[in-house]
Amino acid sequence: MALNLSEKEYKLLLKLIHLGNEKFNEPCLTVFEKDDNLKELELKVIKALEEKGFRSRQDELNTLLEIKDFKEKFVDNIFWEQLGRRLSERDIINKHNLYFSDKMNSDQVDEFKNIFKKYMDEFYENGLNNIELNL
Repeated sequence: MALNLSEKEYKLLLKLIHLGNEKFNEPCLTVFEKDDNLKELELKVIKALEEKGFRSRQDELNTLLEIKDFKEKFVDNIFWEQLGRRLSERDIINKHNLYFSDKMNSDQVDEFKNIFKKYMDEFYENGLNNIELNL
């Protein structure tokens, strides 16, 4: 199967495959659990870029730096979103005496969304500055 992609699309595909490979294989503790198919696919895309003349050593360095920057932003966004989601869930569960297995009704879902938005706005404005733990 031949892909007719532009240089930009190939580089985007390479980023997606690289990040997918890292995220999928990152939690694997042993070599036996890792899936090498993603790495092989990544190498095929790199080869296709080279064959089309889209790739040089400087391009490779720039792409790696872009991937690193994108990965840092991606991981950072996941952190804030997960923190906001978990705090919102905690607040709804505590307020309505729910269990984790209980389904929220539509009013509770709307309330969850409003709480989540407030947490995300707070994190965007202040990061962790206003977070306190009572240990």
